[in-house]
Amino acid sequence: MKNTITHPYWHVDLKWLLALLALPFLATVLLLTASYRLTAKEPAVDILSYTLAGLTSSEGIDSDFDIEQLRQDLDANEETVVAFGGVNVTITAEDLDNLSPREIRLKIFSAFAERFYDVGAGGVAEDISSDTEAIVQIEDDAVLISPLTSAGHRQIGVYLAIATVIALALLSMAVLFSYRLGRLVTPGVLLLLAGLPGILFMAIAASNPNTPSGTIRSETGEGSMELAGNFVSFMAPLIMPYLSSTYMSAFLLGVTLLVLALMLKIILKHRDKENG
Repeated sequence: MKNTITHPYWHVDLKWLLALLALPFLATVLLLTASYRLTAKEPAVDILSYTLAGLTSSEGIDSDFDIEQLRQDLDANEETVVAFGGVNVTITAEDLDNLSPREIRLKIFSAFAERFYDVGAGGVAEDISSDTEAIVQIEDDAVLISPLTSAGHRQIGVYLAIATVIALALLSMAVLFSYRLGRLVTPGVLLLLAGLPGILFMAIAASNPNTPSGTIRSETGEGSMELAGNFVSFMAPLIMPYLSSTYMSAFLLGVTLLVLALMLKIILKHRDKENG
């Protein structure tokens, strides 16, 4: 006679309650993980540099528009200094001869972006002005890009650590109250659902060029919605790979756990038949 192991029904209810609580925290962990990766120095500097290049290049970041003006500004030493946000960048005749318009723009804005990343809006504001009100105004104007700093990166890391602890605690309890192969199925389903947006992000990444192109600016007055749409389209090549890889990792791990659970179920079922 085969032994039957009973499993309390309340365990099932508690498992799914914990799973439902864990899901939004898992989703938050993935979002914060992608944000933490994006705000590391190299990608953050790239994002800020391209954003500034896209906003200031009305005819596109690869156009010669405004670049010829730099050549006209060359002094006797065949160089000119471009000041932006309290940062001075030297552009030489050799740069103008050998670098593309995109590379020249990025040389200028990358210098500012690195400074901004290291010292934040407050530090940049102090480079520009000693007036307290002006500094506060600059900090307020830069609030949307404040995560693209070393301080913002660290802060996101703190939030990520907290969300990860909560998500793992809830997920572990959900697994604990699962039964047999449910201990693979439960985390598998949750990871699959949390990582599902990765399919969309991967499709967007695949449908965009490898690097930003064109301009963020609009010819119709730069309304906020149109400007936001232009920004997403322009920056997708830089942002989407981080989003898609983060979410797809969770999605594929979830699929792996579910496939493993299915394989084990088949093996156990086959074994039970053999044991009669």
